[in-house]
Amino acid sequence: MNVVDVHPDEMAAALSAGRVDAVSIWNPVIIHLQRSLGNNGRTFYGEKLYTSIFCLVASQDFAKKNPESLKLELTG
Repeated sequence: MNVVDVHPDEMAAALSAGRVDAVSIWNPVIIHLQRSLGNNGRTFYGEKLYTSIFCLVASQDFAKKNPESLKLELTG
């Protein structure tokens, strides 16, 4: 596999032209790609295909006073 840096606005054209075989994308760009490729495209979803990253920013004062509110529980 070769990784190619493609701007989200250029992904549909890159796929259509065969410059790339696949892309990893997020909403709402994925909807545009699905519409533009129609039956020529396939979308795959799965927990092993995508990793979500969440960033939390808080002041030190808030974090010290509210430690429980900063905990994230993941389900599923």
